[in-house]
Amino acid sequence: MSFTFSFSNHVRASLLGAGIILSLGASQMQAAQISDPTGDFLPSYTGPHNGDLDVLSAEVLYTGPSFLFTSTLNGPIGTTPTALYVWCIDRGMGTVGFPTIAPGVTFDSVFVINPSGTSSVRDTVNNTVTPISNITVSGSTVSGIVPLSALPSLGLLAPSNYMVNLWPRDGASGNGAISDFAPNNSDVPVTNATPEPGTMSLVGAIGLLGVGLLQRRRKIVK
Repeated sequence: MSFTFSFSNHVRASLLGAGIILSLGASQMQAAQISDPTGDFLPSYTGPHNGDLDVLSAEVLYTGPSFLFTSTLNGPIGTTPTALYVWCIDRGMGTVGFPTIAPGVTFDSVFVINPSGTSSVRDTVNNTVTPISNITVSGSTVSGIVPLSALPSLGLLAPSNYMVNLWPRDGASGNGAISDFAPNNSDVPVTNATPEPGTMSLVGAIGLLGVGLLQRRRKIVK
């Protein structure tokens, strides 16, 4: 996603005439939505092949004060009463948790969404648990909002560069309860929705310049 600015032809011509070239690209929001194949249950999974245990898409959006975790499954949430949706987060000290079934997935904390019970973030480095109450279920989509205070940086990665992976599971114990990894065997970066300070300053400068040019043109027309 990129920021798009719309200038009048006169302002555009004035900016070009002044030799000002602007480029506000995708660096301001790096989209990292996960798309996962339908029905790709793990061979090691021993539970029911219900749609609410099969990830179709997922994403973590970092907004500065918090993270929005959201995922869409292949069936209505609640079809499997014991389903849990576990997001792993790598804040820079991630280790391999599943060397046999998913060696590419590393993490140092987990956010466990329980649609029918208590959800929480567990910091596996400092062994702390933070309850999370802001959980939303709508049809086949389940989302949760986690404040940055529950996922502080470990100093090796900025929050906007955290890596994540989602795995649904039927029940809380054993690798055989994990139905899917999204993506299959790797972590992906969060989507950074926080504009860089330099960009905001540039946006402000552009706005002031545009207003000034328009006012100057009006005076000339008069």
